[in-house]
Order: sequence, then structure tokens, then C-alpha cells
Amino acid sequence: MAGRSTVFQRMFHCDMKEKDSGTVVVNDASSAVLKSMVNFCYTAEIEFTEDASAEEMLKISHEYEIRYLKEECEEELCKGVHRNNLCRVLLKLAHLYDARKLDSATSQFFRENFTDVYKNVVEILCRVPTLE
Repeated sequence: MAGRSTVFQRMFHCDMKEKDSGTVVVNDASSAVLKSMVNFCYTAEIEFTEDASAEEMLKISHEYEIRYLKEECEEELCKGVHRNNLCRVLLKLAHLYDARKLDSATSQFFRENFTDVYKNVVEILCRVPTLE
């Protein structure tokens, strides 16, 4: 695990409780996501499923700094960018998880399909609460 994740590496090699106990507690991911993450760390293979979606795997790969898993997730998400999920993918995932490849793909999609997606984007942005 420490070979793929800088977070796990720090947990097990620095003076942290995980080093002493040999146990890592993860409360913010489903068992399917954790199983897929551990499997990836040992095999470098990922199969996205309904229970371990590319979106969920992107979140955990970002949190635990598993670079190659994050790249796989971005690749998968880039394949599915379309008009109806552009804002969710662009605004939520690309920026929240610092997914540069995904940000680039969604920006390119927006530029190439501007006339088709502009109205949809404006409608969604108008529903976003403003800061006052």
C-alpha cells in the first residue's frame, strides 16, 4: 500500500499511530471502494463498477494520494463527459479533486460544444447558491 500511496507511506513510516498499530481506519468510503483501492495498490488494475464508480475512486485516490489510480479514474471520467454532466464533472470533480486532465477534457468539450451546452450551463449555474 505504501508503495502506491504517499499518505499510507507517511502513516507507516513516520511516527503515527498507524505505524504502531499496523491498522488504518477509513470511515468515509464504502467497502466496495476500499476493496477496489486495495486491489489496485497490489495489482495496478481497476474495474469500475456501480459500487466502486470512477467518481468514488477519484475521491479516495485523491484523499490517499494514489497517483496512478487517480489517472485511471480521470481517464474513465473523461470518456463520459457530455452535455448533461459537464457542470457536475467540471465544477465538482475536476476542481474539488485537482483533476487536471479531467479539467482539461471538460474545458475542451465546453469550447467545442459551446452552442449546445451554453444554455444548460447557465441554467445550472443560476441554481448555485451565491455567497453574500
